[in-house]
Amino acid sequence: GHAGGRCRSFFDATLGRAIDNGNHLVLSGNTNVNEYLAHIGAADKLSGPETAEFPFMDLASGARWLVRPGRGPIPVWLMSPSRRPPGVGLGDALDALKLARAGHGTTVGECLAADRPVFQRFWAPLATAVLNARPEEGSASLLWTTVRSTFARGEAACRPRMAEVGLSETFVDPALTFLKDSGCAMRFNDRLRGVAVDGDRIAELDFSSDTVPLAAEESAILALPP
Repeated sequence: GHAGGRCRSFFDATLGRAIDNGNHLVLSGNTNVNEYLAHIGAADKLSGPETAEFPFMDLASGARWLVRPGRGPIPVWLMSPSRRPPGVGLGDALDALKLARAGHGTTVGECLAADRPVFQRFWAPLATAVLNARPEEGSASLLWTTVRSTFARGEAACRPRMAEVGLSETFVDPALTFLKDSGCAMRFNDRLRGVAVDGDRIAELDFSSDTVPLAAEESAILALPP
């Protein structure tokens, strides 16, 4: 097959180390990420704390608080002031049901009331970190998928996981090695101008430099920008 597209970190001369241009919040309950890393032989490249604790700070007021989920799926930890955002109670957990019922195309901002403390102090930063989008833009159903696989399963599924070295070294380089070892021919920086289809399969890839036919037993992996 053929794969294209690649992201890299860059070397910062002032700090003297490689820097990624961004990151996503990965939690231990993300089975898709865990299975992907295990498949490419990179399961040991994420690390994080042994317990789930999320420190927050309100830059406007200077207020600080700590979010510490409980062990079980029932959010009784919201009854403890030392484990929850200020002004948030057990009844606010019902917001998760609103996310679960959200229709396709509904944003987090449309689903949840933005003037409530739980929105500003929990849902908005969580949506931004998980979806890499503002609550006014991020999908409510996608946020529910995250909540269902993490906070709804208890603390053990909420532990933050970060790349020990960098995103490229964790998610990209091991995958490229896996593909190369699997006999995949990779094409980078070569514009794909078109895809010829024969019936229900790709028959030919039209690159700027040449045209690549695909035999019946071959596959194509296309990594495309948004």
